[in-house]
Amino acid sequence: MGRIIGFIDFPKAWEGPVILQFGLVSEHTKTARYQCRLEKRVFDLYAPLFVLPDFSTPASQILVALGKTLGSIQTIGFRGEPKPLKIGSQICEFAFDKDMSNSKRYCHLLEGQRYYLYMPNEVFAEDLAPPRVFLRVAVPSSGGQ
Repeated sequence: MGRIIGFIDFPKAWEGPVILQFGLVSEHTKTARYQCRLEKRVFDLYAPLFVLPDFSTPASQILVALGKTLGSIQTIGFRGEPKPLKIGSQICEFAFDKDMSNSKRYCHLLEGQRYYLYMPNEVFAEDLAPPRVFLRVAVPSSGGQ
């Protein structure tokens, strides 16, 4: 349920974070395909190799934190421009791209290559999907390689 102000029910914005464990399905040139079973769906994640802790050999299991990007996503001013998406060794931001039937598609463009993140609607539940999300990856301490 959202916030009720006066007689209008405003939908609540999703913030996350959610932490999920994924298993390796296959390796690709610039990504590794992982899957995680949710309650109703399978979450397919094509993780860019540059966000994996040791991208030379993708781990068999990874922990993924997904959440709403924190802080401002635009510069200040009347004509505020979107700030560039953040990227680091183990974090990557994605911007909302398209509403799909069972998911929300987010995109990150790096060096001419598009990386997509399809977040199942089940992750957001009844909340509104944010304009940007972050993806952070770790390898479980019980060994994942």
